[in-house]
Amino acid sequence: MEINLEKLLHKQVFVALRDFESLMPYGIEKKENIFTLRGYENKIGIWAEMDGMKNCPVKSKDISLEESKVIAFIPWSHIETILYFPGHNELEIDVPQIRKIGFRQD
Repeated sequence: MEINLEKLLHKQVFVALRDFESLMPYGIEKKENIFTLRGYENKIGIWAEMDGMKNCPVKSKDISLEESKVIAFIPWSHIETILYFPGHNELEIDVPQIRKIGFRQD
């Protein structure tokens, strides 16, 4: 199966982030996330849709941003890996169950 970002548009993907702490002010609060891929800029990063923001830095009188969809831009420098699970439309990943791949660094 050939895969590229174009084929992943509008699909759910698991994204592990590095240095996610610097993204926390913008509503991304975990290293491991499930996003819907909405777009990408080849040399810059991805546009990822997420459900609401608990600590949203933007305020609105019209809507609750905590309950609305948010599309955030995530630079490649913050992305550790992207996993796609073909044939699965709704992902609910128990992140602690994902086995670490690679060398152990204690």
